[in-house]
Amino acid sequence: MKKLIPFLLLSISLTAWSKTSLIMDLDDTIKITDSGHGLKAAFNGIFTKRIFSGIDILLTAEKAQGQGDKLYLVSSTPKPLSGRVAALIEKYELPIDETDLRNVLKENTPTFKLRVIRDIISKTDDDYILLGDDVIVDYKVYDQIKAEYPDRIKAIYIHVVKNVALPASSTPIYSAFDIAVHENLAGRLDASSVDHVAASILDQKNFNRTIPSFAKCPTDPTLFDWQKQTQFSADSQKITDLIVNECTKRQAN
Repeated sequence: MKKLIPFLLLSISLTAWSKTSLIMDLDDTIKITDSGHGLKAAFNGIFTKRIFSGIDILLTAEKAQGQGDKLYLVSSTPKPLSGRVAALIEKYELPIDETDLRNVLKENTPTFKLRVIRDIISKTDDDYILLGDDVIVDYKVYDQIKAEYPDRIKAIYIHVVKNVALPASSTPIYSAFDIAVHENLAGRLDASSVDHVAASILDQKNFNRTIPSFAKCPTDPTLFDWQKQTQFSADSQKITDLIVNECTKRQAN
């Protein structure tokens, strides 16, 4: 028994100090950009600072409840727009530790993202959550990273915009609430934070801040049935009703 005690103490210590950091995209993941359309994306990249409802609360909670976790922003946004990205981060007080933007003259998007994410992972012992969207390459890049680091990638959340077929490694999400519930079930986010994310979405007057007009707008309530089995079923029902009702109206117009 005496020999077992040091081992148990070491195990508890390692568990207590294990870290899960987050690597995320910007456009159509955090910021509403419409990155699939060149002119609109350029305009929104330069002139707008709109983010998805609840994403700022989610990121702040993830950072606050971590044990030294870091938040990395890896975006194919051109480097000349770094000032605009910094202004967005400052406006919403996003707790981002490091930002990497692309030199468009040197690398295409997948090459850039694979290089930077591999570099981040190789320099730490952290586990990682990857957050992106289905507009261009995030889900493909993240699937490759998962194949290379299968034990260290704990979750891949892909924001559904174009509604493309996703690899099995990805979890589709429609709002910050989806991520929050998944993170609570994984033991990385407390219940009050999930409630705060839900409140932010429900209090938002402009539905386009939850699901913009250019994104896939689901009318099938069964997509969210998995949430009904959690302690957040009441919030889930309200958000599901909001999404389905507004998306049904949008399709009718």
